[in-house]
Amino acid sequence: MTRILVLTKNILFEEAFIRKLQSLDYEVLCSASVTQEISDLNSESGILALFSIVFISESFSSEETKRILSAPSLQDKILFRKVDASLADDEKQLFSNDDIYDWVFREISIEELREKLSRAVLRKTEKSEKHFSSYSNFPIGNQLGIKQI
Repeated sequence: MTRILVLTKNILFEEAFIRKLQSLDYEVLCSASVTQEISDLNSESGILALFSIVFISESFSSEETKRILSAPSLQDKILFRKVDASLADDEKQLFSNDDIYDWVFREISIEELREKLSRAVLRKTEKSEKHFSSYSNFPIGNQLGIKQI
């Protein structure tokens, strides 16, 4: 089961969105307090290791979101940015393509959410397999029996 972390300033604001994620059979943690741990660049939060997908709520400003995204502990996560309405192009350009995997509207349908998450999980799996297969090129990888796919 894929675990999803929803970072927000107000947990109650996310109830409908969390229900959608849970109806798609995702395990979800919605937290306001984990955000502080992530924002502390010196912190290596062990809780983040449990999640492969992170949604950053629209309750955060663009500047706050940039600060959250700069945390090293989020570098290997699939990151979604929730927004209430379509963002202006200049606001979207604040975030590089590497920062945000995709944008999700607050009132997203379950079908669209399912497809976005499915593509994200597939991408993460392909990326992991590619990374793992690259170890077969090293002598230690060959000694461990790792073969190139």
